[in-house]
Amino acid sequence: KLTMRKREIMVRTYEEASRPDTLIVPDLSEIAALPDQALSIEDCVCEACLSQARAQLEAGYPVRMPLTGARPAEISGQSPAAYPVFLDALMRVKFDSPFAYEQVQLQMLRRTTRTGGIVLVTSKLTTKVADLALKTQRAGVRTKLVWVTDSQRHQSLEMVERLKMEGVLVSLVNPWGEQAG
Repeated sequence: KLTMRKREIMVRTYEEASRPDTLIVPDLSEIAALPDQALSIEDCVCEACLSQARAQLEAGYPVRMPLTGARPAEISGQSPAAYPVFLDALMRVKFDSPFAYEQVQLQMLRRTTRTGGIVLVTSKLTTKVADLALKTQRAGVRTKLVWVTDSQRHQSLEMVERLKMEGVLVSLVNPWGEQAG
């Protein structure tokens, strides 16, 4: 009918919806610790990001990972073949971000329109970081928080439980060994 009305051939093309991205956001702000301890924590943050990227790529989800250090970059991949790109970038990344992680989270919150899920990886869980994770979850984006810590403080663990009750997936990773949570 449309061809007749417009007097030109109209063809309908159906596009397959693309799978939503997973956004993995590492906290690349400087870690305030002794040099050896800081390196262990940095390694743990990078390993957590890499593990999340591999799992998402193997499940068939595209992955984007903004690296918000002093020299910002973004890496992305569509399939497990992109894993070496993530590995190489995370081996070279510097923890020298001029931005607080909360600022990075706010910036990423604006980018979540086509995002199916977001993974936040940090060694500094503050109330602002937790509140922004909740805000992202409430915006309909599946949210996971990976907290690199060995903290057993009651107040911090209460914050983790609050996040879990609100539907945020939370994983605690001890930089000195075993994983919990």
